[in-house]
Amino acid sequence: MKYEIRLGKQHCIVLVLIIIMLSSSLSGNILLNYSYSYTENDQQLLSSYNKIVTHIRSSLLQHILLLPTAQATASNISSSNNNSTPLGSNITAEDISNLASLFNDQPFQGGQVSPRVAKWVNDDVFIFLQFDERDPSNATAIKYIGIGKRGTFCEEDRPNPDFVHFHKWNATEYREGHGSKAGDEGYWLMWVATGEFEIQGRYVKPGVDREFSPTPPPPKCGGPSTDTI
Repeated sequence: MKYEIRLGKQHCIVLVLIIIMLSSSLSGNILLNYSYSYTENDQQLLSSYNKIVTHIRSSLLQHILLLPTAQATASNISSSNNNSTPLGSNITAEDISNLASLFNDQPFQGGQVSPRVAKWVNDDVFIFLQFDERDPSNATAIKYIGIGKRGTFCEEDRPNPDFVHFHKWNATEYREGHGSKAGDEGYWLMWVATGEFEIQGRYVKPGVDREFSPTPPPPKCGGPSTDTI
């Protein structure tokens, strides 16, 4: 009978300790001051329970600390799901083929072959597409859309700093067509990236790419400069 009563007290004490320690884990403000005379066997039993309680407290603390992050993630997902902006889709190989057939003008002459397709939109400006493959028939994506403007390789003739490359209209090979001499005739080119990707050892994001194959700074040829930001 005495053993049963003592064992019952032990269980009651352990349950009280667990409740108090769990409560202190949540509030952080409760001070535990409790003393009890117990035997060596009691001490071993309580020591085992203390290890369990410590583990529980640690797990609860981790969950509490992670709760704001989980809530923020859930909020972002909810916000994304509630966005009513129409979603796009990847361009198909058939679409690329159809587009390439429309961009059939040849602003670059003299034997050079441009790595992009172009279409004149007025007397001075053409637009171009640059695919992930040089041959449009093998392409699966449009990396860049761009603008080419007739002009000369002069600082005052560059439309603005977004036009980073000058290419001569007449060259035997494309690599020989880059602007190099003052007054070279050709086109100022501007590239606009359509997505996020790596190219030329750089990571590119959507928007104007001012680092795509820049030619040397154009010389001044006389006249007012139009190179404004």
